Amino acid sequence: MGDPFLPLSVAHLDIPASLPILVVRPHICFRHLKASLLLPIIPGNRLLFLFPYRLQSPAMASQSQGIQQLLQAEKRAAEKVSEARKRKNKRLKQAKEEAQAEIEQYRLHREQEFRVKENAALGSHGSYSTEVDKGTLERMKVVQESYESNKEMVLQSLLQLVCEIKPEIHINYRFSG
Repeated sequence: MGDPFLPLSVAHLDIPASLPILVVRPHICFRHLKASLLLPIIPGNRLLFLFPYRLQSPAMASQSQGIQQLLQAEKRAAEKVSEARKRKNKRLKQAKEEAQAEIEQYRLHREQEFRVKENAALGSHGSYSTEVDKGTLERMKVVQESYESNKEMVLQSLLQLVCEIKPEIHINYRFSG
């Protein structure tokens, strides 16, 4: 039975024959290799993995280039979409800020109109309140003068009623006896 891997030689790969190459098949893991096999590998040497696929033909290489171009175009398109989303979010944020500023300006304008109307309405009521305050002060002044002038007479009347006691029998009291 043939080896499922391509029979490759150093000449097929354009690698100088003087360089030692370690060929590792996919089913062999590095940890299963003996340390002695890894010792000859130095930075100038190459490690070659063989996989069960054939070398690409020129047609396959052009298809691969086409796929690479498609992937690059897809990446550029994704970047453009991302940039467009960022610009859209920026415009939405700016529009929201402008709307908030316009709302604030409208609110301030309406508050100013309300204050003007309120002052106009209270201005007419303000004269009534000053008249009421004047009338109240005049009445308080009259009551205070009446208190001062009648204070002695009321005090004498109260003392006379408290101090002069006239004992009498109540009219509803009945003699039983």
